[in-house]
Amino acid sequence: MKRLIVALFALAGASCSQPEAGYPPAYELNFMRGCEAQGAPRAVCACSWARIAADVPRADLDGLERLPAAQRPESPVQKQIEGFATQCMAEHAPPAPEAP
Repeated sequence: MKRLIVALFALAGASCSQPEAGYPPAYELNFMRGCEAQGAPRAVCACSWARIAADVPRADLDGLERLPAAQRPESPVQKQIEGFATQCMAEHAPPAPEAP
């Protein structure tokens, strides 16, 4: 999952402080394309993006984008985003098959 999130933000082109008036549509489009290309269900990608857009200031996401790839996993913003993805995966996981 961490690899997925790190890869997604290389595509997102975004950033951390107080959320700005919003992200341009291209941010969401790039995020969704990258997320789905990594195999995440659309519902998980949409849930993750909604949380990012609501809670991560654009400047922070842009700052994450500017970090060298080796430094991104330890970034507080990256960890926050991973938490969103984990929560969304739990909320949107398909139900376990019933035992016969």
